[in-house]
Amino acid sequence: MPKTESEWLEERRSVVGASDCAAIIGIDPHKTAYNVYANKLGLESDEDLDRMAFGREVQRAIGGLFTRRTGIAVSYPGDYDIVYHPDHPWLGCTLDGIAQYDDGDGGGTELIPLELKHVGGYFADVRKWEANPPLHYVVQIQVQMACTGKSRGILAGMLPGYQLSWKVIDRDDDFLSVLVPKLEFFWRNVQGRIPPTVESYRDLAVVKNINKITEPEIELDDDVYELLQSWDEAKKEFRDSQKRASFLEAKIREKLGSHESGKLPDGTIIQRKVVCRQAYSVKATEYEKLKVLRK
Repeated sequence: MPKTESEWLEERRSVVGASDCAAIIGIDPHKTAYNVYANKLGLESDEDLDRMAFGREVQRAIGGLFTRRTGIAVSYPGDYDIVYHPDHPWLGCTLDGIAQYDDGDGGGTELIPLELKHVGGYFADVRKWEANPPLHYVVQIQVQMACTGKSRGILAGMLPGYQLSWKVIDRDDDFLSVLVPKLEFFWRNVQGRIPPTVESYRDLAVVKNINKITEPEIELDDDVYELLQSWDEAKKEFRDSQKRASFLEAKIREKLGSHESGKLPDGTIIQRKVVCRQAYSVKATEYEKLKVLRK
């Protein structure tokens, strides 16, 4: 019997997935190692399920476009099937598609991983995307090749205007020999509930969410003084930046006067627009605030 979505999500928590790997090594623009850590322990909810479902549905359309443009047939494994690495059972992937690829060298057709991406507005130039595909996607398909034992895979993306970009990527065993130990180290820490180091501003929400108040006080090391000083400086720079932005906006509005818009010599238009915001009531909420009590 095929797995349900909830069963698949639960199984994903018991494995490092190909889509987790770029975040674990710090090169995913959308999530961090802390996000992955919290998710694996059930301390943070899964990614937007609606977005994930839409992604799976649009993948079939992109796969159809890929076949029409390239002539390469595509088959689709189960949406909730996980392929495990033959030597590392804690590492796995869920394939978007399987391409029946023939490189023309006389070796016949080979079934290889096909990763399908809806690129949206991030890239507008097919040639640039083909020449330099996003690194976190490349890491993902490298792990897919490692799990399936294939020597190559295809990364395909649909860009705005129904542009199709696709590239055959060879497996890089030197890269994988460096990557896999890092992933294994991370996974062991997940099992031991040892969190990763905070590396990004995006980690703040996760750290606040999973570190609830359960104990009264801890003795901190002297290096926290430097963090406090840097924090104070950053907050001051932010306030100064806001003041500077407000001053510059006032100067621009001064130039506009009572006019609805203004046009610069190069055609740039500055426009004033009235935005109506409906009244609403704010529900009572509780949040935690970090406060420094200085001697």
